[in-house]
Amino acid sequence: MRTGLVALGLALIVSVGCGGKATPPATRPFDATEQAALQKALADMRAQKEPPGVVVGVYRGNQAWETAVGVSNTASGKALTTSDHFRIGSVTKTFVGTVILQMVDEGLITLDQKIDTILDGVPNGNKVTIRMLLNMTSGVPSYSENPKFIEAYFGAPTQTLSVADLLEYAYELPAEEPGTKIHYSNTNTILLGQVIEKLTNKSIAQNLDERVYRRLGLSETVWPTNSEMPAPFASGYDGDPPAWTPVDSTNYNPSWANAAGQLVSTLRDLKVYARALGTGSLISPEMQTERLKWVELAGPPDKKYGLAVGQTGGWTFHQGEIPGYNSIVAYLPTRDITVVALVNTSIVKDTNTSTPVTNLLVRISRALAPEATPTTNIE
Repeated sequence: MRTGLVALGLALIVSVGCGGKATPPATRPFDATEQAALQKALADMRAQKEPPGVVVGVYRGNQAWETAVGVSNTASGKALTTSDHFRIGSVTKTFVGTVILQMVDEGLITLDQKIDTILDGVPNGNKVTIRMLLNMTSGVPSYSENPKFIEAYFGAPTQTLSVADLLEYAYELPAEEPGTKIHYSNTNTILLGQVIEKLTNKSIAQNLDERVYRRLGLSETVWPTNSEMPAPFASGYDGDPPAWTPVDSTNYNPSWANAAGQLVSTLRDLKVYARALGTGSLISPEMQTERLKWVELAGPPDKKYGLAVGQTGGWTFHQGEIPGYNSIVAYLPTRDITVVALVNTSIVKDTNTSTPVTNLLVRISRALAPEATPTTNIE
């Protein structure tokens, strides 16, 4: 079963209304020793994970290290570039979560408001709160864990699926008691997307444009309306065990992911966005404090989840997995370091260890901030 489909996500002061958009300072390179360490981190990850291509950027203050290695298409052998677009999967959740927190700042909703005051038909809707949907403790089942959904989607991966389709698959599964444990569910963010649309009378795409892209000056982040990728783009490759034969999944329709993982973006946009996410520049300080209240996740003891964002080691982050692509945005507040990594495969042959991007984040942290390094096993 393709883990990018099931998980879609986590394997590892500016006033409200203002954005983080500003003229960036002139950049300078990392010193030679650090550049060599970053190059080695990338080379070691590629040797272990064997992705077709990787785009990575590391930023600290006005220092920057960016590179693209490998190919954007295995058939043509075309070289990958730092300008290529990638599907970013569950990193989308952080964008949607940001809009929800802005709406809390604006008094449109509250974090402890019950979802049945906004939407009908949610299991245990009289107990499930906005906060629970954000931090994955709602108990609402994930549609992507329904075997009937998986069979239907991969039987026709270019089909368009509606939110109603996704919720139908979700609600066929048993719900858990709200607030009792964390269960990473794509349905949570689908429901948050519906809250956004209902209370603003605008689409998710329009809200993201007005509330995030424009405020940060993001011009290359896209909510796709079909299977096509904006040019230039990296082709994505998915596969199944035991052979793990790569299959071109570039044009798999992302409608199945919706608010949980539909976005497409680039290194240029994500380096700006990742820092805004980590510093909270798009929401009030009070909301950023709420965002960073962590719930413990199963697995490594330092891996936690907040309000549509994760923490691993000292890093505030979110990973994205969707057929053909693996991505991560990460920010280390103690050293003002931002990391963005984009990979054009969702194949993880050594499934008991890390994905390509979490593997790379661990290696980069070892090089630049060993005290903040996640405990994720990458060997």
